[in-house]
Amino acid sequence: RVGTLSMDLTTIITSGLASEQRIKLAGSAVGAFWGDVCGFDDDVLDEAERRLGGPLPTALRESYRSLLASKGMNAQDRFVAPESLDVTGGYTVFRIENQGCASWSVRTNDDSEDPMVWIKIGDSEWRAAGGPVSSFVVHAALSEGVLAPRHAASAPIGAGERSALRAGFSDLDVDAFVFWPNPTGSCQFYAAPDTLIADHAGVWLWVACLSQQALNRVTSVITADWQFG
Repeated sequence: RVGTLSMDLTTIITSGLASEQRIKLAGSAVGAFWGDVCGFDDDVLDEAERRLGGPLPTALRESYRSLLASKGMNAQDRFVAPESLDVTGGYTVFRIENQGCASWSVRTNDDSEDPMVWIKIGDSEWRAAGGPVSSFVVHAALSEGVLAPRHAASAPIGAGERSALRAGFSDLDVDAFVFWPNPTGSCQFYAAPDTLIADHAGVWLWVACLSQQALNRVTSVITADWQFG
């Protein structure tokens, strides 16, 4: 059963929120677009911490506990299961791009409750990804949300489509993270009631809606060569 958000999608933000609020927000988005929200049991996380030789950062552990086992957080890219977490070169990798082209981690010597996320693209060096774990979890939920199987579409975009997008939909105030396919570009999220849109570096739009009526509005406001499903 597909759930519903208890808030307008246009109010999704990460700035100014506590880490636990961001994690809860990510769970709401997963529930809205995918239905089920699930995490890992505490005993599984306890065992992972024993094996790793120390505690996971608070925000990362809470994310695992509350939502990172959800299909809607692993539809394309995947969060590493607790039993497979490993420390390499001072970094704990917790998410992997679906073809292994990029990885996301936290530094093992960062003892903050909500540490900064790092990204490694291909054989490059680790670099700062753009924000803390709790903001990254929201970003991941939105990135996976636009791939939800119901009321979804995608299309290439140009200047005209971008203009219609910016005029007709709200630019979400969420922390930006390195867009691994094009680190010089970005992934920008937009919303309207029952509607979530991702603009991938001004090249491609991905849309997921909570109703067919909302999707019909998107495709009427933005004239593009839409691919559905």
